[in-house]
Formats: sequence, structure tokens, C-alpha cells
Amino acid sequence: MEGYKATIIKASKELSAIEKIKMKDMQDAIQLDDAVGDTDRFYLKPEVFAHVQIHNERSKNEKDYEKLIIIAADGQKYVTGSQSFFNSFMDIAEDMEDEETPWAVTVFRRPSKNYSGTYITCSITDVISD
Repeated sequence: MEGYKATIIKASKELSAIEKIKMKDMQDAIQLDDAVGDTDRFYLKPEVFAHVQIHNERSKNEKDYEKLIIIAADGQKYVTGSQSFFNSFMDIAEDMEDEETPWAVTVFRRPSKNYSGTYITCSITDVISD
């Protein structure tokens, strides 16, 4: 696509060419904000994830931005640009990087102190058996 480029900055594992293409294609991904909805909490067991840099000439706002793409254990792909979620998730992922123990996160909303509304974040949680 002219004027659009997605580049993987970092991934949770070495990705094959097909996996890289899938990670950069966000058309079939569910927005984490939508997945949480008004339920207050959402359980997510990541299988693989990637930090992706986007350049989009057609964007009405910023032309350059970042997304976190997560493919869950059930195969569903999620995407978010939430900085609060990204910071929490990546902190957990870095601490769990060398662990053999399976891990998961609970995604939830918190009221914002800086503006009217909420934001999404996450905390590590016990893995629920599939």
C-alpha cells in the first residue's frame, strides 16, 4: 500500500516470514478496547506478540505511531495503541521472558486521573486451563 509501512520493532520470538506478515496485518485483529468493552475485565493468554511501528500517510492524526499486536493461545489476534497497556504488558513480558511457567494477563479498565473516561491496562494472572 502506498504511503503505509508496518515494521516489527520487537517480537516475543523469532518470526518466520509468514508470521511477520500476519503480525503486520491488523485487518483481522480485535481492538483490545472493544474486547474489554463494558465488562470491566478480559482474560488474555498471549501466544506471541510484537511491537509494530506504523507509518501511514493517510492517517488523519499522527502519521507515525506504534501498535502492540498479540496473538492469543486460542488464535485470536488483538491490537492496541494504548500506552498504559503497552507499558504494563511489556514489563510483565520482560520479567517472564526466561520463565518456563505459562502466564496470562487480565486486561481491565481504570478511571483516568488526567481526563474524563477510562484507560486499559493489565496485570499478570494465573493461567486458566483451556
